[in-house]
Amino acid sequence: MDDPARGDRVFAAVRRTEALSDLARRFDGALVSLLLSLTDPESIRKAIAMAFEETGRIDAIEAAAGYGLSGAAEELTDAQIERQVKVALLRSMQPIRATLPFLCRQGGARNGAQRILRLNPGRAGSRPGLSPRFRARY
Repeated sequence: MDDPARGDRVFAAVRRTEALSDLARRFDGALVSLLLSLTDPESIRKAIAMAFEETGRIDAIEAAAGYGLSGAAEELTDAQIERQVKVALLRSMQPIRATLPFLCRQGGARNGAQRILRLNPGRAGSRPGLSPRFRARY
């Protein structure tokens, strides 16, 4: 957040609203938690629509979905690896897709004023025990 006094607001997607309660208190209304699940595209669309309806615009969207799955590649099940890839790669695309119609209405898809951010936490390559996550993300 740049400056809550200027009216900047951040809508943060969370699985549990209490996860950001300390920050929300600290920034006194400038941080709004949106409860959603990346495995439920409808909850994503509703959360994005609510943020747009409340503010009238969306300036940036950041898609940084993921979770930590530890273990040697040979020890993990196929289902664990498939879920890791699905969340890290496919589910991170859902918030961007849900935001595009709103950006187009604002002229953002054409004029470049709005931004789509895709952050890659960590570094490229692999680390012991995290091979499925790094393979899915990089």
